[in-house]
Amino acid sequence: MADDEEAPQASDLSQKALRDELEKRGIKPTGFPADDIRLLQARFDQEWAAEKQERDAKRFAAQQRKQAEEAELRKRRLLERQRAEEEDAVNSDARVRFWIDLVKDNATPADTVLRVSPVATRAFAKALRDNTSLVTLDLCRCELKDDVGIELAKVLMTNASLRKVELGDNLLGPPTAAAMGEALSGNHSLTSLSLAHNALTANESDFKGVEALAQMLQRNTALTHLSLWHTGVGRDGGVALARAMGSNLTVLMLEVAPADNMALTETSALCAHLSRNRGRAESARLRAREELARKLVADKEAAERAAAESKRREEEEWIREQARLRTEARAAAAAQALIDEEAARVAREEEEIRKREEAKRKAEEGKKKGKKGKKGKKK
Repeated sequence: MADDEEAPQASDLSQKALRDELEKRGIKPTGFPADDIRLLQARFDQEWAAEKQERDAKRFAAQQRKQAEEAELRKRRLLERQRAEEEDAVNSDARVRFWIDLVKDNATPADTVLRVSPVATRAFAKALRDNTSLVTLDLCRCELKDDVGIELAKVLMTNASLRKVELGDNLLGPPTAAAMGEALSGNHSLTSLSLAHNALTANESDFKGVEALAQMLQRNTALTHLSLWHTGVGRDGGVALARAMGSNLTVLMLEVAPADNMALTETSALCAHLSRNRGRAESARLRAREELARKLVADKEAAERAAAESKRREEEEWIREQARLRTEARAAAAAQALIDEEAARVAREEEEIRKREEAKRKAEEGKKKGKKGKKGKKK
């Protein structure tokens, strides 16, 4: 069918055309023109509606593709423009180049306060994603807008070394709050975030960002301090925060100002939830301290037992060594006694031999003298 505003009218057809159209659609003519017209018109209407739905779907798909292409083109042009701006900012400021080199080399100080232009800050933020040397970052009062805030949120999706980020007194709005809510839902390292003095609800006209932060509080277990001081939380934001804090057990300080227009009910609920969390944290601290004390005592007792056991073993070893030395000494003395006894025996035998030889010699000499005396008497 043609792309008409309405379905064809069966009543405009001749009897032959009416019969042909019915047969083409597998409908047997009734022979009554009014009934045939009604049957064919119902089918015309059905076909026209289906084709119109298909045409509309194609138009919508084409519009969606066109919008997506235009959005992608705008995004690409934005990124190209931002990249060019960042290159100019970095190349024109030696201090910015120095800081970015430190970030890439993981050589930044652990605690950093940076005051440079928003464009330079955006370039700095993009370099932070793989950095592990930075622990606390202060970017307050830098006139940062949501383009920088969103880049910093992207950093927090992957960076596991940052513990504290200060973004107070900038020009951040709902998009940054929403991006931070999404990023911190999966962050397990950041413990402190300040968004103070930023219009996070655009003067209470857009609560999506604060609501995203509230949803994050239901999942995040690392954050202990969140400052939303003078951010225009408003009644709706207060309701979302109070509800979320009901299930959060780790935030100990959540700062909002009287001028943020939270209702008294939600303010009281926040105070109660924070008091509960502080009580839990204090109890946990006391338990940890007691556990540490018990561990120190146990370690001391174990060290004393180990020292006593070592001393006992040393004494036993000394006793065994002394026994061995005494045994060796007795064996050596016994061996020496045998040697001395044998030497004495040998000496006695030698003396006996000497004496016998001496007696024999003397006897022989006596015999010789006796023979000489007998010869002299005969003369």
